[in-house]
Amino acid sequence: MIKRLFKDLYGKDIRIEKAYDSENYVLRTKHKPACLNLLNITKFGTHEWRVPFSLLSSKKLQSFWLKAFFTAEGSVHLKGKYIQLQSVNKIGIEDVQNLLKNFNIKSRIYTYQRKNPNWNTNYILQINRKNTIIFNKYIGFYSIEKQQKLDNACRSG
Repeated sequence: MIKRLFKDLYGKDIRIEKAYDSENYVLRTKHKPACLNLLNITKFGTHEWRVPFSLLSSKKLQSFWLKAFFTAEGSVHLKGKYIQLQSVNKIGIEDVQNLLKNFNIKSRIYTYQRKNPNWNTNYILQINRKNTIIFNKYIGFYSIEKQQKLDNACRSG
């Protein structure tokens, strides 16, 4: 799907390769106009990324973006029956929280100051038990393993 979207948008092909850890993928292109356009739309980097709200004009696109983001960055905790993601980027996490509100998914953001003073503060977005069912209905995961965990958490709760 991403290959087709990229081709439709930029008229160029994109390579998708498995990353070194074999669970993630890397998208590669040498198309400068596409790269400049993407850099113009949103910020990238651990501390600067943002939700590209200007591209997410429909709930369907918002759902696709959230699904991809949570697949890459989120985790499902069966014991507590919650979904969580972490980042050192507080504004980015707040963007995600605001996007979830469009689906009536409530979440909380916790601050975790790590013990080593040279390490960044972590911001943890957590979706509780009740809202995992709504998340499952409207968003879910592309990862089969994460989706199965989410299904199990929703069934048992």
